[in-house]
Amino acid sequence: KITLEVPHYFEHFSSVMISWSLGLCTVTPERMLTFLNNKRNFFRKDFANGGRVSMLLNCFYVFKNVPDEVKSETFQFSFSVMALCLRAFFKVNSDKEYLIEQNKAAGLLHPTFLQTFDQIFPNNRNAIRSIDEYGLAIFKSPWAKHQSDEELFYQTMQTVGEIVKDDVNLGTLYITLVLATPGEGLSQEAKVI
Repeated sequence: KITLEVPHYFEHFSSVMISWSLGLCTVTPERMLTFLNNKRNFFRKDFANGGRVSMLLNCFYVFKNVPDEVKSETFQFSFSVMALCLRAFFKVNSDKEYLIEQNKAAGLLHPTFLQTFDQIFPNNRNAIRSIDEYGLAIFKSPWAKHQSDEELFYQTMQTVGEIVKDDVNLGTLYITLVLATPGEGLSQEAKVI
């Protein structure tokens, strides 16, 4: 339910869902990136203030006894990587007929999504067909400095997606590992713990 507290979440979600239901992609890359950055910042602030994100992470044994500053540093890095993994799980399940089925197979179907979806499309969970993309217009070529970087990105995303496919339990374990893995540029303290 914390997602519903993200500023302008419902408006953004509604416009995306309605455009998808019409077979359009009317959300610009800039608007999508702005929303995703706002969402990321909201979660980071919630985490930094000991909110629900922090409490949720403390439910995982691997995070339970990690100092808050190390947890914060690791989470700052891993949140973006986790989002990419979820996109890979989503895209590889585009063989499902409808978006709801695709989200379920990818492990992304949660009560908040359903509640919001049902507000927009009452009694019509088949309003949107599955989406064969990593994200709304964010990854429309050319987006990387070099074409070879885009190709490596797509290969990596496809491989990660195919490994997990619709195994939600494996996806959960993978995401937990991603969340617990410090990035290369993090402090030595974060890397050691």
